[in-house]
Amino acid sequence: REGKDSIIENVDDSSESEIVEEIQQTLTVLEMLYRCTTTQLSNSFEKIGKELLPLLLSMLEDCIHKHERRDGPVFITSDQYSKGLDPNNVIMTKGTKIMAHLARTTQCLVPLANHRGFLSILRRISVTATLPDKSRFSALWTLGNLGCDADNMIMMANHPGLLDSLLEVADRDRSPEARCHAVKAMMNLAWRPENKTPMSEIPRLLSSMLRMLLYSGIVQARRHAASCLRFLASAPPKTKLRIVLHDNGSILSSVVNAASSDKDRYVRDCATGILSNLSCKETSKVMGEHPGLFDILAKVAVGDGGKASKIAAAALCSLSEHIQSANTKVLSNPLTPRKIDKGVVLVRSGGSSQIQSDGI
Repeated sequence: REGKDSIIENVDDSSESEIVEEIQQTLTVLEMLYRCTTTQLSNSFEKIGKELLPLLLSMLEDCIHKHERRDGPVFITSDQYSKGLDPNNVIMTKGTKIMAHLARTTQCLVPLANHRGFLSILRRISVTATLPDKSRFSALWTLGNLGCDADNMIMMANHPGLLDSLLEVADRDRSPEARCHAVKAMMNLAWRPENKTPMSEIPRLLSSMLRMLLYSGIVQARRHAASCLRFLASAPPKTKLRIVLHDNGSILSSVVNAASSDKDRYVRDCATGILSNLSCKETSKVMGEHPGLFDILAKVAVGDGGKASKIAAAALCSLSEHIQSANTKVLSNPLTPRKIDKGVVLVRSGGSSQIQSDGI
């Protein structure tokens, strides 16, 4: 069958059926072989990567076109028919899994992300909800791993449509697993300092992370969302203020509640880190006037003496200094923190009781 958008040209229907079946078997074997160690994967990619990637992308592109058009003959052997297997879905599933295997090794991350068309095909697969779930999960997982390399982060954050597609999956996908993978990918991109400000300027992204933090039934997804907000919060002061004021302070309120009473210790510690990262001169007035914020930080600061306690104590010191320097009165909270020597002393207004934490 002739066609510029097909990898199989100038063959009759019976020949194409045989070729499609051979492609499936080849990809199936290669996917099984690529369950090897990362060292073996790296060696294989070095030897055949330049030839393999264009073939994979062409096959996946062909499958997507057939899926979108749903025209032309679909060649299914009797054995496949009895098992309900669509050859295009098999090629899609195995092809994306091979990509995911390659993304397990650090030596492949930059070459993969920079290969022409690689990010685009992953984006299209991940956002097309009617494609097989396994292929979409593999595509999203691969995007998440590619975003672990600092050399890929800026390019990926600026790749046309990539963040929008990840947000679409995170907000609307029917699969909790897909949403978790999408949030992880955005979390990795938010780690890069150059990405913090532009990503925080996307209101939908902030709202998506907040919803995932509050409502996701997957613990790991909530952790990814909390980490993403923590990374974004360690941004320039104007960006911090934007996050604090987002949606009438909904992020600040939710993070304070998470630091206080979330069932997951990781999320509680991460929420404390968010509050600490947001603390600066520009945000001190809004944060200082937020009901309960000082109480929560004080509670964490005098907790078990772990890392979160030190982070909370540092946040109290920072807010106290900025508030005092600006002569801001915090009327809504009975706790006024101040830094004394190497420790943090929390003095209750109108009382003599004092609570002291270890020095930081």
